[in-house]
Amino acid sequence: MKSAADGELWCDNETLVQAAHDGDAAGYKRVIQQVSRRHSIEDQTLAGLYMQPLLGHAVIEAVGGKPNENDIDRLSRKLWEPFRAILDFAIVDDLWDALAFNFDNVPRRREVSFDMFRLSASVALGVLISDPRRDLERMKPYADEWIRRWHVHAAERLGQPRIKRRWRRRQRR
Repeated sequence: MKSAADGELWCDNETLVQAAHDGDAAGYKRVIQQVSRRHSIEDQTLAGLYMQPLLGHAVIEAVGGKPNENDIDRLSRKLWEPFRAILDFAIVDDLWDALAFNFDNVPRRREVSFDMFRLSASVALGVLISDPRRDLERMKPYADEWIRRWHVHAAERLGQPRIKRRWRRRQRR
């Protein structure tokens, strides 16, 4: 079974997060365009789904446990300027919602489209972690396990029900 934590998809995620970490808006946009040309919608969705557990794990590490609204507020204020430098069209609610997405105890400010979540989460992750290559490699087993357990729920929550059918076909191979 193809995994977003293997091969090109994982490398693309690493490159996105690294570009955001480096503050390289042009490089980030270039990678997004390359990914959309190279990969099917389903593969892009799978790669994007990995951002959910990775960012959730990074948020927990940053605040020292499961965050509450105050934690998300402090974190979003701290990350806003570097986040906005990469996603110049974003609003603060995009960052807030990406940071809060994994935590049911923190209300989201609005519904999140999958595309905006993927962009916001990859940039938030990049500006949040200190060493993208090392930190992502360390979090990879956690993300793989999370995806194995929660991919269908996450895909539906992000408005991507097609990934459910695609995932089941891959598991049968």
